[in-house]
Amino acid sequence: MHAAPFVDRLTLETRDLPAMATRMRRCPECSSSMQWWRIGRLEAWVDRCPSCHAAWLDAGDKQSLKMLEQSSLRQAAWKSLPEDERKDLASAIVKEQDLPTLVESLSASERLLMVAGFPIVTNVKGDGFPLMTAVLTGLLGAVYIGGLLVPETLGFEALAWKSSMELSPNLFTSLLVHGGIAHLLGNLTVLWVYGSCVERRAPSWLAALAFVVLGTAAPLLQGELTPGVMLGGASGGIAVFMGMAVPLQPQAQLKIVVWKLSAIRVPLWFGFIAASAFQIVMATLGVPGIAWGAHGAGLVLGLVTGFTFRSATTK
Repeated sequence: MHAAPFVDRLTLETRDLPAMATRMRRCPECSSSMQWWRIGRLEAWVDRCPSCHAAWLDAGDKQSLKMLEQSSLRQAAWKSLPEDERKDLASAIVKEQDLPTLVESLSASERLLMVAGFPIVTNVKGDGFPLMTAVLTGLLGAVYIGGLLVPETLGFEALAWKSSMELSPNLFTSLLVHGGIAHLLGNLTVLWVYGSCVERRAPSWLAALAFVVLGTAAPLLQGELTPGVMLGGASGGIAVFMGMAVPLQPQAQLKIVVWKLSAIRVPLWFGFIAASAFQIVMATLGVPGIAWGAHGAGLVLGLVTGFTFRSATTK
């Protein structure tokens, strides 16, 4: 318990947040029912007693208040500068947002992904190890190696689904097979990035079910667009994860390396819109070699699933 000298940084929460009601506390000092006060504009709250004005702070609350204090100091310092100095400082900040500066803040695995040209997803919320994503990653790798050793059983021709076929087990096994090492490594990388995003906010069983059920529904659409083509790869299921990640990780950002080794940051939802538009354009132009329809269908199915799950769990 602490006194509340930071009361000027708090506002009484008036929104309807049912999930917070289960955490309502009694004041240890006077036994009054404590109220929820929001820390600035952050999605963070403290319990504050309306009678004795004491507040309950845990480690997360203290960190949020520290962030708010640092933000206030930066804003005050910015406002104290003359207009011409603000412009010079803004230009200097923009120039600092290059690749070397960005790389310093990344982990070793994130640096490897960025060097390979893959977007990095940051500000991901949720705890726990993405077990299902790890198992699925290992399974895809094992099937590819098995296809090299026993192609008649685990090879592309054996497990892929021909879009003119009736519904068969190959529709499911086609998710596990890849046409080459580049195809496999690209899918494994994107799978790990977005599967981890989903699994940190949704149960592993739901992520697995979405990958299998929706991931096999996506090739059905592709079969209507390109009948008679052999389809294989986890791209449809991975696209489902990309769509689910948007509503499940609303604060996540993409860090992308662009021309001349500079880097940009965009919200994850913006990346989803860009990816969706790209799939539509490629499918419309009829660019061969990639199941654009399956990718697009997976993105939409994943987005709907993510919003449905988030809505069901916040009631």
